[in-house]
Amino acid sequence: MRITQLEVQAILCTETKLLEDFLLQNEVYRQVQIEELGNRIHLMSLGDFLEYRNLGDIIEDSISLTVSDANVADWRKVLRIHQQQAKNLGEREIKSRLGSLQWNMEDWGKEKVLSLHLFAATMSQRVRIQRIGDMWGWFGLKNELGETDGRIRTLTTAGPFLWPEFLKAAYPEAQYWFLYRAIG
Repeated sequence: MRITQLEVQAILCTETKLLEDFLLQNEVYRQVQIEELGNRIHLMSLGDFLEYRNLGDIIEDSISLTVSDANVADWRKVLRIHQQQAKNLGEREIKSRLGSLQWNMEDWGKEKVLSLHLFAATMSQRVRIQRIGDMWGWFGLKNELGETDGRIRTLTTAGPFLWPEFLKAAYPEAQYWFLYRAIG
């Protein structure tokens, strides 16, 4: 994951402004334009929003994370009001991301040299699963997650933190062990 603090800020601001509309559209994933990044297209999901919300909290002391839009300040209220929609999307997203992780891990065995970028991107799937699970529970998918985690452990070894150093504080190794792995 190659991302800067300013990119985190821009994505977070855009996703927060769109949160209520996103929940009401009932789509697990949605392409959104990030104006502050030259209208770059970004794939939004509930897990993605929770992830960028957490990163924003971690880095807000090191950058001026200021947004004037009132919707940004009320994101918790939006999630509370639309709690059932959020939980439904969360469950669907966990199922989708678990499937993607399994598919990606099958490719690991076929690749002679797996790029660090591809591995880091695959682990971002696991991070978003964790964020949703921490927020709303595991929707009866804890066993499937355990099998997936076992497979990650089997295919990898302990390694350095995968992402930029400024993000490390957001991911304690005990909970986010999969970000401290390398292809074995």
